[in-house]
Amino acid sequence: MQAPLHFILKFDMMPPYDQAYRRAADVLSCPSIMSVDSTIMSVDSTATDPGGGTIILCDTDEAIGRYKTEGLPVIAVSHEGNSSEDLMGTPWLILSPEALTPEFLYEVYCRYYRQPMWILRTERCLLRELCQEDFDPLDLLQQENVQNSDGCFFPSGCHNPEEFLSDYIRHQYPFFGFGLYAVLEKESEDFMGIAGFAGVTEAAPDGDRLFPATQNRVEDSSTIITADTSASHRQLSAEVSYALLSKYQHRGFAEEVLRGLIAYGRKKGGFEQFIARIRPENAASVALAKKCGIQIYDI
Repeated sequence: MQAPLHFILKFDMMPPYDQAYRRAADVLSCPSIMSVDSTIMSVDSTATDPGGGTIILCDTDEAIGRYKTEGLPVIAVSHEGNSSEDLMGTPWLILSPEALTPEFLYEVYCRYYRQPMWILRTERCLLRELCQEDFDPLDLLQQENVQNSDGCFFPSGCHNPEEFLSDYIRHQYPFFGFGLYAVLEKESEDFMGIAGFAGVTEAAPDGDRLFPATQNRVEDSSTIITADTSASHRQLSAEVSYALLSKYQHRGFAEEVLRGLIAYGRKKGGFEQFIARIRPENAASVALAKKCGIQIYDI
């Protein structure tokens, strides 16, 4: 069961550096409490959350350690007054008040409590990150696509699909910021299939080659820092992939989801081009991709 999220931002920062962050929180919702879209930004209401939606902003190593001991999500804040602090005890570090957006706080909350993030909604569908409970319908989807030598979600020859799914959830979304998502029927939330971004490449400044991109995050062993994805020299190309269970095919769902994904990718990821790898004999998929403005690469 999903419930709307209500965030409470608690500040443990040295003055006067806290003031700009407090003002940013007040802009979001006074008094530092925000309620986000319950249709998309929601969580399992049975999940354990000892802080009742509390997220801590602090700027010292001592405070980070203290709140971690209390089992609360912590965002470290770097400023000119705490240059001697390591701030390496939490995965989240921000450099300015502008980083305090509902989307960022929602991601912090979901990553900390290991909740799948809701991504987008269309007229009839919802997309969210995959979770372990999706294993059985994913396995059915794999069986329906057994003719695909590369596999569907699970790679061909995968010996431990459940472990593969667990590793994918744990690493793909936090590191890359994108991936394949569960497609759900909006009213029933029944699993319909998967759709999302199988990979993202970034064009070199000279335009002669492509190399893998990590979208909008730079990560070391303990810190994720939000980076700028809007730089004019970046040209991001996203590979789109989708597969629906047979009972949901030929009903317009695929086009609806693909158009929603493309709009989401342009807005959230800064993707400028969308490609798909489709076998030439799959005429229906080729036609759909072209209809949605997706460039085709033969497998």
